[in-house]
Amino acid sequence: MAQSNVYSLNVVGYINLTVPAGYSLVTAQLQGSDTSLAGVLGTNVPSSQISVVKWNPATQSLDSNPPTFYNAADLAGTGLNPGWYTLTGASTSTISLGESFFILNSGTSTTLTLVGQVSQATNTVTFVPGYTFIGVPVPVASDITTNGTLQLPLNDQLSYQFFSAATSTYGDSYNYYNAADLAGTGLNPGFYDTTSGSSTPAAVIPAVGQGFLVLNSGASTTWKPSFTVQ
Repeated sequence: MAQSNVYSLNVVGYINLTVPAGYSLVTAQLQGSDTSLAGVLGTNVPSSQISVVKWNPATQSLDSNPPTFYNAADLAGTGLNPGWYTLTGASTSTISLGESFFILNSGTSTTLTLVGQVSQATNTVTFVPGYTFIGVPVPVASDITTNGTLQLPLNDQLSYQFFSAATSTYGDSYNYYNAADLAGTGLNPGFYDTTSGSSTPAAVIPAVGQGFLVLNSGASTTWKPSFTVQ
């Protein structure tokens, strides 16, 4: 009671992430001091049929082949405690805030509970030439083409694609075009769904926990999303 007027700026939350059978592309949106798989995804995963596959933007290739897998109680007798492993031992993989990665669920649909702090700072995300797997570094579902603090770079060299866990395929892509590039086309600057043919800019609203793919056809550039809990 003596400390009843002491407040913390840290906001702790959790995300219940539904992982269907097959591949899902998800992103880390809660932070903590432990960036290992155990720190980000926990050690109470309900099944040993969950694996993680990461993308390496430096090499433009998948990082883990075979992937890191979770060892749960149903592997009792292996001599391994519950946790994250590769075929050669305990996993040393880390996941940064806002980094996207694939989860492969070889079983039935399950729920992962992610716990951590909500970042209330400006995060710098680098889009290297080529592909980067990324996501919004905070657990909100907002139009990131118009949200001033989370807005994607207004750069016509960048295109964005979302992965559908339902079909295990990538969906429509969105591009930002500036007026000079589209002179005479009748399209205003904005993000457009390149497969629909619509002349109306498209909203880009990732779900909480959803990652996406960025293709950068130009030089390395940065995205600096920020967020403050009101």
